[in-house]
Amino acid sequence: MMNPKVAELMRNHGIHKCLSEDCQHRIEHISKLIIEECIKVATEANSLEAAAMITMHFKLLKEAERKLIGYAEREEGYYPIYEAAKGQIVTHAFILCKYCEGQISTCMGPRHDAVCLSCYEKEPEQRW
Repeated sequence: MMNPKVAELMRNHGIHKCLSEDCQHRIEHISKLIIEECIKVATEANSLEAAAMITMHFKLLKEAERKLIGYAEREEGYYPIYEAAKGQIVTHAFILCKYCEGQISTCMGPRHDAVCLSCYEKEPEQRW
């Protein structure tokens, strides 16, 4: 799956029109390799600030690749809940939807503000 940020940049510059999907995926893969190499260089140069910025960017790319499983409903809006990343330490408590009580995830719970994807798509008065 193409990273949405990379896809948007490619669309903005018209690159998607002249490249096959395979080429677009190869460009995304190369960009990840470049970021990893930048982290090594910044670390070797003892530039903690640069290493931290590059690491944060790389984490944002990784987060965009994780599957969206639901939303956390708060007073100020909805925030996405993503599936656990490979190797992430999680609790073994379920996350259940606060409206339909359906299973959102078998781990990372408990969450009392979670909304499943199907309830999120419904009108607020139809969720109960």
